[in-house]
Amino acid sequence: MFSRLAFQSLPKHHPLFNPQHVHWLKAIILCLFAPFALTSCYAQQASKQLPMQGESFALSGREAFLIPASLDRSNDQASSRNDASSQSNRPWVWYAPTLPNLPGPEERWMFERFQKAGIAIAGIDAGESYGSPKGNQIFDLLHAEMVRRGYSPKPILLGRSRGGLQTLSWAISHPSQVTAWAGIYPVCSLASYPGLDKAAAAFDVSAQELQKRLKEWNPVDRIDVLANAKIPLFAIHGDVDTVVPLEANSGAVQKRYKQLDAPIELLVPPGQGHNMWEGFFQCKELVDFVINQAIGKTNKPEAESQSASQAKEQVFWIGGYGPGIYASRLKPDGSMVEPKLVAKQPKASFFALNPRKDVLYVVTESAIDDRQRAASLAAYRFDRAAYERGELPELSLINIERVQGNGPCHVTTDRQGRFAVVSNYGSGSVSLLPIREDGGLDPESSTIQHQGNGPNTARQEKPHAHCAQVDPTDQWVLVADLGVDRVFVYSLDAVSKQLKPSPHPSLALAGGSGPRHLSFHPDGKSLYIINELNMTLTSATWDPQVGKLTEIRTGRTVAEDPLQAAWSTAEVLVHPSGRFVYGSNRGHNTIALFAINPKDYSATRIENFSTLGRTPRNFRMDPSGSFLLAENQDTDTVVAFRIDSATGFLKPTGHVISAEKPACIKFLEPPANR
Repeated sequence: MFSRLAFQSLPKHHPLFNPQHVHWLKAIILCLFAPFALTSCYAQQASKQLPMQGESFALSGREAFLIPASLDRSNDQASSRNDASSQSNRPWVWYAPTLPNLPGPEERWMFERFQKAGIAIAGIDAGESYGSPKGNQIFDLLHAEMVRRGYSPKPILLGRSRGGLQTLSWAISHPSQVTAWAGIYPVCSLASYPGLDKAAAAFDVSAQELQKRLKEWNPVDRIDVLANAKIPLFAIHGDVDTVVPLEANSGAVQKRYKQLDAPIELLVPPGQGHNMWEGFFQCKELVDFVINQAIGKTNKPEAESQSASQAKEQVFWIGGYGPGIYASRLKPDGSMVEPKLVAKQPKASFFALNPRKDVLYVVTESAIDDRQRAASLAAYRFDRAAYERGELPELSLINIERVQGNGPCHVTTDRQGRFAVVSNYGSGSVSLLPIREDGGLDPESSTIQHQGNGPNTARQEKPHAHCAQVDPTDQWVLVADLGVDRVFVYSLDAVSKQLKPSPHPSLALAGGSGPRHLSFHPDGKSLYIINELNMTLTSATWDPQVGKLTEIRTGRTVAEDPLQAAWSTAEVLVHPSGRFVYGSNRGHNTIALFAINPKDYSATRIENFSTLGRTPRNFRMDPSGSFLLAENQDTDTVVAFRIDSATGFLKPTGHVISAEKPACIKFLEPPANR
């Protein structure tokens, strides 16, 4: 499913917890009498350190806990005193293992989201029972107590590590009393962990006898019970886990579940083992799965609102240096459908979407005299209704217009959909093409040729216009020229259909910077410039009244110094919230995250995230700002990341699709007022 590419800057050194040993003689005595205590052993107070406010109590001497849902707090005190609670069937998550140090603070993030969604969390210390019949009897105590308190008789079980054995074993023994099951690198096979020699004592048999009876006691050998009952399963499990190997545990369960056509989802973060990486404990997919199963709804938000675009599949196109233009869809869980070729076009390296018409503009990055397809801009019509029905129809070519420049590498439009602006890297020029009423293109009406060079003789021997952006007022066109270390400013004369020099013609950057791409802040008051050659990001204020850029600060996109010769930057995008800006680093193979200061718009780098591939030439955020898709040109992959709305951090969704030498992504967005 995934290649084994390690995440950058992710902790992998945390040791496994080492819980205190239980007194087995006491446990055995308690468990023998447990069945008779189910109707009479009400909870007694106990003390346990919990990661958040909750209740600690004892059931027949076994320590248990309950963290009520936010809406339940006022009801739990009463329901613990009354057998017939009026608040019946309240949803809850059954967490395991409950040990002296578990659940720990790392679980707080997901527990809080369960709480806010109206779901309680509970657990009981079954010791090192490894899913044995004695452990199941201890679990029966908690189930009876929770039902007595008015909670649902069908909880969702959540097993972390060895808790997988306990929760799966109980679920298999009580399939009619289970809503769903989820796991964080869960142990599913006794033979895998702790091993038969160590587990045998919990089952009161020898290792040899346990081997013979695995089909009776081993969850992975009994998973058919849950599959036949169509109990939904979800697990997140790293692909380099040596303590609880993926294939022998979650992988084996997934294989059998799929054979029986039962519902299961397995996320496999590449390069992760049995560790404390926060992605295991802050997994939105797991949280959503639990919430959806607990309340019986789909697309339930994780205690915060989701935009409409998140709740449905989102169409996007992929371009690059393969056969042509591909279409795919991003699903709410971060997965993507297999890309479909919807138009054949060579060197389709950048797109722009007409803001008012269902038309996509695509450059052909070639020379003016290229015999296969000369430097040009194509206009394609797309069937929005078909895309919204879930189809991926082919694009319909409207027309192609030649561009009077070599190597067109970027295209954009104004916000009214009147003009397309093309940046020509090879010739260092900018082309303006009027857009017709039907969305097609008229011949080039204005050409600006840059002059000069820069100190980097290998890359700055002449001008190289790399990106243009029309400012939010549609009065100005800003152009980044890598070859001369400047961002040029031109006025856009809609009447004459010409680009004209502005009173403040350019912003000069440090020699050898190599400005490549530009991105405006959503409020239109600042601009962010990513500099390819010295791997920096420049923050600048923008005054649309006079068309003037003013540099605020410039900072590196990576922490390393000195830089490696093969490294360079590529794309820059401001998050829709206006709080973050992202930039891609080729060779370094990361996305840099910058925080934007709301007072002066300066951007400060706070983290880098691996793109799980090589050469991230381009990336794109979905319109809601919930996902980031990174294109790895040299590994032919598009990798989906979820964006944390609070921190801006990127978290791999575990979903990847293949695309030949991808260089551009464009999402289908709702049209502006037509």
